[in-house]
Amino acid sequence: MTWKLTQFDTVTLPTGMPQLPIGTGPSINDTLPLLGGGVFDASGTEHTAPRLPYELTYQASQVSTTAAALETALQALKSMSGLRSTLWRTMQDGTTRQWCTARLLSVGGTRQIQHKYH
Repeated sequence: MTWKLTQFDTVTLPTGMPQLPIGTGPSINDTLPLLGGGVFDASGTEHTAPRLPYELTYQASQVSTTAAALETALQALKSMSGLRSTLWRTMQDGTTRQWCTARLLSVGGTRQIQHKYH
């Protein structure tokens, strides 16, 4: 992995055993076939087509020293559901950070009853 998601708005994201996509996400395909053959490229001479927004699903585990601390961390993240804010990722070197504007669509998760701190 070359990066990990680390923060959304003011909330630190869990980073234990992360599972995240490593693809690029879609770009706009603005080529149109022409009658008689050939294509029209609406991006013209631009080397890069515009990017489309897409859903990024991030899954990671959170471990806390107490059940209350775990619940506090979970509630902080849940309170951001629906919010449009800054999503941060940290590169593998541990210091380089990059951001984008994102909207947190939902927070899900499962927990086994015997893992009250995880």
